[in-house]
Amino acid sequence: MVVFDIVCDGEIRETFRPSNQNRRELYWFIVDRLPLLRQKYGHSFTVYRRSIQE
Repeated sequence: MVVFDIVCDGEIRETFRPSNQNRRELYWFIVDRLPLLRQKYGHSFTVYRRSIQE
């Protein structure tokens, strides 16, 4: 499973776990969230992708 960590000031602030793991859907999931994240954190955040096992 792929999850996305939102890192701001060196700390993980949020972790998103998309329900659909299709590669295209993952891309659009993040694209749709970026404006909301910019409102919340400004431009000083980074999105990291990582895999976890269930």
